[in-house]
This record gives sequence, structure tokens and C-alpha cells, in this order.
Amino acid sequence: MVEFSNVIATYVRTGALTQAQGAKLMAEAPDHIPTLHNVVNTQALETAMQFGISAYDARFISLAKQLKMKLVTEDSKLRIAVPSWTMSLADVLA
Repeated sequence: MVEFSNVIATYVRTGALTQAQGAKLMAEAPDHIPTLHNVVNTQALETAMQFGISAYDARFISLAKQLKMKLVTEDSKLRIAVPSWTMSLADVLA
């Protein structure tokens, strides 16, 4: 939901959506997202320190580790910092 809410906020801020439309999408999102996962804050902080990445990115890496799946990202700096838990979209599609 973190990333989804960021996208919605960007769309509202740039005028692509009205604030009411953004609020409606946020309210409906849990019905369309099958499972929400929590990341323990201390785990995210430990991950940030371990890999020298932002706490924001560390939340996604921590979740990938929790789910035992690689994070698909086009953030090349993050892929370089955490190659064992990341992969590019091109890698997925290959």
C-alpha cells in the first residue's frame, strides 16, 4: 500500500486525479489487493544499515526477504546495493 498510495498522491498532485477520486481509490484498494504484509520497523532499520540503503527501500527489501522472493525493481542503485534480493524487469521477462 505504501507504493500504491505514493502513486495516487502523485496523480492527485499533478491533476491526473481529483482528491475525491484518489480517496475513493485508496478506500477501495484493500478489496483488490489480496494480501497486505507488515514489515517490522526494526527489521527495516537493520536492513537499511546492513545494505546502506534508505529506510524506504529497506522496507521493500525486508518484505522480499520475509516472502523469500526477489524484489523486481528498475532502481539500478538498489539492485547494485542488494543484488541477492533484487532483479530487473528484464531479468523477469528473460
